[in-house]
Amino acid sequence: MCNSKQDFVHLHAHTHFSIQDALPSPQAYAIKAREMGFRATAITDHGKLGGVCDFVDGCRTTSVDYPTIKPIVGIEVYTCPDRFDKSRTEDNRRQKLNHLTLLAQNETGYKNLLRITEYGADPNAFYYSPRVDWSVLEKHSEGVIALSGCLASELSQALIKEDDEEANNVVSKFKNLYGDRYFVELQYHGIEEQKSNLPKLIRLADKYNVKYVASNDVHYLEANDWKLHDILIQMRDLREASSGVAKKNGKKEAYGSHQFFLKSFDEMMMIFNKKPEALYNTLDLADSVEDYFKIDVPPLLPSAIIPKNNEAFNNFKAKNLPYHKENEAYLAYLSLAGLKRAGLDKNTTYKDRLKYELKQIWHMGVTDYFLIQRELVEFMKGDEILFGIRGSGVGSLTNFCLEVCPVDPIKWGLLFERFLNPGRGTQYEIDFKEYSSKEYIKNHGIADQSLASLRLKKITDQWLADRPEFAHKEPEIAKELWVLENQGLSSYMCEMIDNNIEVTDNTAQSWIAVASGMSKQVPETDLKISKVAPLPDVDTDVDDSKRDRIITWAKNRFGEENVAQIGTWGTYKAKAAVLSALKTSERFNNKYGANVHQEALKITATIPKMPDTTIDSALMESQEFQYYYSVWREEIDTAKKLVGTISNFGIHAAGVLISKNRISESTPIENSKGTICSALEWKHCERVGLVKYDYLGLSNLRQIDYAFKLIEERHGIKLSLNEIPLEDPLVFKNIYAKGKTSSVFQCASRGMQESLKIINPTCTNDLIAVVALFRPGPKDYIPVYAQGKSRPHEIKYAHPIIEKHLSVTYGIMVYQEQAMEMARDLAGFNWLEVDKLRKAISKKSGKDFDDVCNLFRTRAIEREIPEKSVNEVLSLMEKFGGYAFNKSHACTYAILSYWNAWLRLYYPNEWMASAIHVEKDDEDKLAIYRRECALDGIQISKPSINESGTTTLVNSKGDIMLPLTSIKGVGTRVDDLIKLQPFDSLEDFAERARPNRGMIKALAENGALDCLLQGQKFYDIDSFLEFWDSVVEKRNELEKQKLRDSKRKFVSAAPEILTDKSDGKIIRQSKVVERKLNSSSKLFDDDLFD
Repeated sequence: MCNSKQDFVHLHAHTHFSIQDALPSPQAYAIKAREMGFRATAITDHGKLGGVCDFVDGCRTTSVDYPTIKPIVGIEVYTCPDRFDKSRTEDNRRQKLNHLTLLAQNETGYKNLLRITEYGADPNAFYYSPRVDWSVLEKHSEGVIALSGCLASELSQALIKEDDEEANNVVSKFKNLYGDRYFVELQYHGIEEQKSNLPKLIRLADKYNVKYVASNDVHYLEANDWKLHDILIQMRDLREASSGVAKKNGKKEAYGSHQFFLKSFDEMMMIFNKKPEALYNTLDLADSVEDYFKIDVPPLLPSAIIPKNNEAFNNFKAKNLPYHKENEAYLAYLSLAGLKRAGLDKNTTYKDRLKYELKQIWHMGVTDYFLIQRELVEFMKGDEILFGIRGSGVGSLTNFCLEVCPVDPIKWGLLFERFLNPGRGTQYEIDFKEYSSKEYIKNHGIADQSLASLRLKKITDQWLADRPEFAHKEPEIAKELWVLENQGLSSYMCEMIDNNIEVTDNTAQSWIAVASGMSKQVPETDLKISKVAPLPDVDTDVDDSKRDRIITWAKNRFGEENVAQIGTWGTYKAKAAVLSALKTSERFNNKYGANVHQEALKITATIPKMPDTTIDSALMESQEFQYYYSVWREEIDTAKKLVGTISNFGIHAAGVLISKNRISESTPIENSKGTICSALEWKHCERVGLVKYDYLGLSNLRQIDYAFKLIEERHGIKLSLNEIPLEDPLVFKNIYAKGKTSSVFQCASRGMQESLKIINPTCTNDLIAVVALFRPGPKDYIPVYAQGKSRPHEIKYAHPIIEKHLSVTYGIMVYQEQAMEMARDLAGFNWLEVDKLRKAISKKSGKDFDDVCNLFRTRAIEREIPEKSVNEVLSLMEKFGGYAFNKSHACTYAILSYWNAWLRLYYPNEWMASAIHVEKDDEDKLAIYRRECALDGIQISKPSINESGTTTLVNSKGDIMLPLTSIKGVGTRVDDLIKLQPFDSLEDFAERARPNRGMIKALAENGALDCLLQGQKFYDIDSFLEFWDSVVEKRNELEKQKLRDSKRKFVSAAPEILTDKSDGKIIRQSKVVERKLNSSSKLFDDDLFD
């Protein structure tokens, strides 16, 4: 074999998913391997597979100039004798784990690696690291390639200990399990133990007829990255050290040879020049690995529950949708029933919109997604869980009819296509070899398809009428018509018809080709997918105290193994990177010694707190930080390189995965503090087919729910959100205009209160606008909106279509939907082009933005829109487009805010009590609530030992009663005290509650005992405690007297003892003795000596 840079493959490499032990991202590693000319490469992160999708993308992407390479997915697992044994050694250390390198040879092998991660993440096995034992390896060995591992492997450790028998046993058992898929791994980084082990490893390989392969245990890309890697290791030690001083664990020293970089073939050959086959064998191994990894696959959506025995539904389906799938018919049945329930079933606008949405949902294949969301809603209603949805799903009338969302999208002018449109949907391969669709589009572009679509509809209608035996194919034909129109191919099919093109091989599986006479070959399968789109995303907000119930419902509904929470990988941001870089700096430590942490915090405090702040942007915005940069340039430049490196693993706040299959068949599994979740982040979970539902816990819904309970208890009124009337002028006048919004959702901040005063909202549309505008950047246009609102007659619009879409926001572009609708109405964009425009204008610059603007200009002028009007729209897009917000999202949060304000106006006592209850641990908010209550004359009473409970209450007078739990020092005795309520006096409290002195002091200092003082006054706490001591002394004396009296009764009632005169044995004892003993035993209560 000739020596070339392609004669070796790296089989052991780490990315930053080996948390704080390696530097490169999976993509950077893969692209560097491509640049160096390797034809394949592997990743083997420590116990983790979270970087697999990024790695595969890096190997396959065509966005770089280097040739694509084969991705080899692997993992370095931690093995132990018994994964359930968490015992420690005699010197209280964790048991040592061994390392083993595993690679997936094919899809079966990859699925086995996924299952191995699941076993390792099992809370019963996970102990600081994911651990597996031999039983796991045996069970999941098919399709897996095993390398003996690094210096920390079972084999290498046996050789270091000179335990030849154990070393032979290790090779023998792995050889028996994996066969020719087991390789002895050779590494040399200038470490003495490796040098000693190498000849022994080779001898063992030869003895057992096992091939050996060379690897380099890559942890960084370039040779000079070792310094940065050392700092990363120290940063991890700092994070794990509670004292702020890095612990010494030898990890940095283990990499002291500085040889853990991505070496070239020549560099590896210099090490293994006497055993070149160790390099060449890596090629054979790589060639045996299949390029199997599938990404961007159809969703694994479970089937919804369809009531097949429901007579009303069956009659509906038979009459209206006999040839549609059951789930499609059921969605229509439920939606139409919901429309009728809302009293809108006679309204043509609503009926037409619903039919349009249903067809879109059917054709995009997301019917079950809507039905499953509706199943969840039925559960939440039955379990009395307050909920809502946010995001673009609010724009769906179907969701409104299913009672998934309480917001009427037509009433508020919300766009369904922002949520679901063909431009964001799955694309299909409509192409014939006789005349390529790509060639047609290249020559003709994508023109208006309306006339061509109408023509094809007439052709298929006539064909179905002439051939009733194909009537059951009507839904499939309707879907194909929809696909052609939305992919701009209806005109393509018409041109083929006009040119009498005969299709010999109906590879597109087209019914229209058959109906038009182009083909005689009847489709055998569905349309062929060319690009899979993710499912729509209905984001559900739930009472945060009940979110766990939602996850439990999902597990019960779909199966425990088919549901998991989504994991997230945290990365170093600007502040954390600078802090760690400074604390690991030798010169920084030399200067500040024991004060290193505090001094580093002073420097990072000068970095602005704005979201997504970078070190470079901080240098531009903060003069103080600029000064520190001049002093600590080297350290801060190091921090720049570490920003974005993974630092930790956690759980997504809302995301829950659902699949029709076991979750671990699609994603690796991780353990986050005992919770099992996906190792893939949400964007990658969707790409491997998992279905994401978003269940976000919202404390405001808990606040509303608690307010409802207080209102029902005090007024006997049971409220629901849907019954609250919108557009009440008093709400706007007395709450928003007066700034009484400290407890109102989205409106609590001082900045928002000032914005509300500027706009002076008088309707819900104003609230929607201010919610959308109050963000960095667009909030600068709040005065512009306010000026337009005060003088709308002065606004001039260049075209009626512009006025149609912008008059609601007084001439400025506030919402993304406004740009989307103008693109349709002015330039005739199809939905695919509309979605490209939405994405492009959010960036406001670059090639994509320029291209879409040029296309808009050309199309609009072709449609005879005046150039002045076109220029105005493009100017608006450039000015506001990047700030434009999702109107559906703004609408639902504005309405939720209004509901808050309505409760604040009409039930102020209960609402403020609820706010205090929910935010009981936030002293700053509580101080604001107290001030607002004082201004409104709402009395906040101190906790009362007779009236207060464990939660904030409102008494019959309307006073807010703080809970006993708000008193520090009461502790776990609160429930016992509440059970004993009410108390008549301090003496009664002392006798029955028996509090200790610390509790009584805390209660007295907080006024909780005022109701028992009966007019008595004390100058200070000491005088009260002196009085309390006398009460306790009297209680104790009384109890002692009762005890003495009881003993006297016992003695006086002593029975006569009869004995047998012959031997003196007792022959009878009075029953009185037994009775007196029993009664006296009751005197010794458990709390007598409290």
